Amino acid sequence: MPAIPSNSSRTRACTVPVAIYSRVSTANQVGGRFDSCESQAAVCRDFIAQHASDGWFEIACFSDPAYSGGSMNRPGVRALMRQIEDQAKIEFLRMLKLETGNVLHAAHRLYARHGFISCGPFGDYTEAASSIFMEKAL
Repeated sequence: MPAIPSNSSRTRACTVPVAIYSRVSTANQVGGRFDSCESQAAVCRDFIAQHASDGWFEIACFSDPAYSGGSMNRPGVRALMRQIEDQAKIEFLRMLKLETGNVLHAAHRLYARHGFISCGPFGDYTEAASSIFMEKAL
């Protein structure tokens, strides 16, 4: 999910690089608007286009067709994590921070494997039972 500038920062120009990730693995997911990695990416691109005036733009698209949702150990996910870290280093960032849902345990394990540790709320976030906050020093 892209970083969204706070209301106070919307007055200055900003850019929001967005990476798309998609996955379809089961027959249960066939049919409808999200039945392929391509259709999922298209929906994401439409959403990014709706926010272009806020500086949103696509930098990369990753997908894992036919990979199980039971594991986050997928090539597209690994490539996405590398892209995020590589881009942060190019921009001379010293810290990555993220917020994720508290029930997304596979994602929590993925972030931990990539060196993220728990931290408190940051930016405009407030403490919430439904959120987990993590950070990684670069």
